Amino acid sequence: MYLLNLAIFGLLFGLPLIPGLLEILKPRDDTSLSLNSNYARNPHFFGDSMRAKVAPLLSQRGRESPYEVPFLGRRGERAHLAERIIVPPRNATEDVLIAFDHLEIKPDASLLDGYGIGSVTASDRTFARTLLSDGDVRLGSGCKVGRWIDAAGALRVGESCDLGRSATAGKRFTIGAGTRFTRAFGMPIIAQGDAPITEAEGGAAKKSTISSNLVGHHDVRVDAGCVVSGSVKADGSLTIGAGAHIKGNAIARGSVMIERGARIDGHVFTEEWLTIGPRVRIGMPGSSRTAYGAFGVKLSPTAQIFGWLVSDRNGRVA
Repeated sequence: MYLLNLAIFGLLFGLPLIPGLLEILKPRDDTSLSLNSNYARNPHFFGDSMRAKVAPLLSQRGRESPYEVPFLGRRGERAHLAERIIVPPRNATEDVLIAFDHLEIKPDASLLDGYGIGSVTASDRTFARTLLSDGDVRLGSGCKVGRWIDAAGALRVGESCDLGRSATAGKRFTIGAGTRFTRAFGMPIIAQGDAPITEAEGGAAKKSTISSNLVGHHDVRVDAGCVVSGSVKADGSLTIGAGAHIKGNAIARGSVMIERGARIDGHVFTEEWLTIGPRVRIGMPGSSRTAYGAFGVKLSPTAQIFGWLVSDRNGRVA
């Protein structure tokens, strides 16, 4: 009886291993797996959705303009279409404005949704619920976006603006001092300002090299000029010294401080505050990375981020 039970046990234990052993001896399923990228974030999701809604109206280009048509049946909202549209100063419009060429918003004017297919220019202290362009967008100082702004080209934002829930650019995204944001994307994002190169970042000798990941169960500091070949992870706060170079990711449960001229090739995540110093670079040209601060992000002049810059609560350019 004992031997029978032992045999049954051995059979039950060995049966699940047989397919694996056969695959090792004679591989039949050794091709690479395809990856489903449908869940990848599209920085232009809001803009693409708006373009799809507007597309049926664009077929009417060539009619005598300007002209108006119903728009999506929204509480009587109408779309105003013309080759070029200028919103006068201190004017408020509730129409959806679609310019086949250029949309210009004069100072202190406001509108709901604006789409300048060629380009968009908004002067100082303007308001728009949404702004969209297939080209470049330029905002003056003190502008406010209620929901989102999307430029397929470059996006240039003046000082003390509020960019709403999402601001994205297909190319360079330049942000002025005092501007607030929640979710931003650009290739790259650049904070306007002046930060002269210091001796420490301009050519000082590297102090040390760490050829592995760096993990700390408390606060972690990467010394100025240090090169870390892997990622840096801290259970506490993380400070990356001036001119340091992290070739992997930088992750911390506490706050992250990135000092002047440091470089992080990978992602940056913190469960608290993210402070990005002058001349810091996160990511690299040609690839998208994410810099995320749960409590908030403080962005210094001349810092660059290639990809996403996200804060759940408070993002601001110093």
